[in-house]
Amino acid sequence: MMDKIIEDIKNPLLIIYKGNEGKWLSYWNREPYKIYSDIFSSDDVKRKFTSIAFISETPNEINYIVNFRRDGIVATNKTKIFFDIVIKLKIPLTINFIIQNVSKAIENSLENVFTNQETIYYLNKTQLKAIISSLELLDKEIINQVKWILYHEKKINNKDDIILSERDALGLVFRINDLDNEINSMANWNVEEISTPDFLRNLRAINIIEDQLIIKDAGCFGDWRLICNYSNHICTLSNGNKYITIIYANRTKIERNIGVDLIYFDHVHHTYIFVQYKRLSERNGKYIYYPASDSSLKKELSLMEKFEAKLSKDQFDYRINDQVFYFKFC
Repeated sequence: MMDKIIEDIKNPLLIIYKGNEGKWLSYWNREPYKIYSDIFSSDDVKRKFTSIAFISETPNEINYIVNFRRDGIVATNKTKIFFDIVIKLKIPLTINFIIQNVSKAIENSLENVFTNQETIYYLNKTQLKAIISSLELLDKEIINQVKWILYHEKKINNKDDIILSERDALGLVFRINDLDNEINSMANWNVEEISTPDFLRNLRAINIIEDQLIIKDAGCFGDWRLICNYSNHICTLSNGNKYITIIYANRTKIERNIGVDLIYFDHVHHTYIFVQYKRLSERNGKYIYYPASDSSLKKELSLMEKFEAKLSKDQFDYRINDQVFYFKFC
């Protein structure tokens, strides 16, 4: 897998900020969820597409990993660059750490890169392999973040064809379900617009079952980035500093034994939150939950109370208290 990651990173580069350069990073540290940009010399940005860049804001070490997206020329010989994803390393990767397990030739090559007077330096495959291998040794979690940048932010070039296909596919679904009004509104979709997908923006109303809501929430946490998605319905998300893992328990043995649909695990405080979903019904423009008509509620409450009774009450034992169960009305 490591060789594939290295092979898939096209035109990797190192950005070395000195002095007052890279001021946008101070804003990112305060508001890490926004997209930031910087201006570089067009002569330095030699390649049109770069999948990953490493940023050094401290001499002889790498402090950030970012995706690097080139925009247009904004002034004479100046090009604007966007950073859609920015990941700050919890432990900076130093040049001394990198060169511990490389040959003398690679060591000299990397030292030349870090002492290079240019702001931008394109890395060759040997230099990239040394950096990626060192990142894995430093913190295996970082490799998942590299994979996130590399494989989850692909830019679609044939956007118009895809939107047209979306429109045709949704039209078929609407016809099957006799949604004639929605079929008519699809004729006004503008496939030239940048944002997609239109089929979501133009739907005026949709009826969603509870399972779909749980599945949707099982893969998101506000605007945190998905950094690892496991095949057993477990995923980990991060805002760059904190991590949370979400376990999908709906219709599994977990729900049958504990009575919940989702489990949240906070990596920082090692705490758990258990959530059971309840879908509201619309009555006269209002959304209401009817406990009496919910045949599962009594059993779920019994399972929760039974679990709570067995929780440790020692505050120095597990960081888990007797208020771990919640209902989400949706």
